[in-house]
Amino acid sequence: TQYGCEYCDAMQMKLSSWGYQFDVVNIKEDVQAMAMMRLNNHRTVPQVYWNKIHVGPTNNDTVSFTKQMLEEALDLDNYQGGVESFK
Repeated sequence: TQYGCEYCDAMQMKLSSWGYQFDVVNIKEDVQAMAMMRLNNHRTVPQVYWNKIHVGPTNNDTVSFTKQMLEEALDLDNYQGGVESFK
């Protein structure tokens, strides 16, 4: 995210309303986050990552980004990491 970004605010509201917890990283405060944006050729915010995987929004379309789009990108059915996989 960055200061004054209405799309970032909208994405945070969507994620919250969908029941997701998330960390907000402001690219104006975090040099590594800005470098990661450049490395991945992102030109706008917000960008949503999960386990270092970009999950949206695609085509810089925050307004029409849906919960279904997010969940398809997350591919939770095939996720094999995290504490739930400990035996």
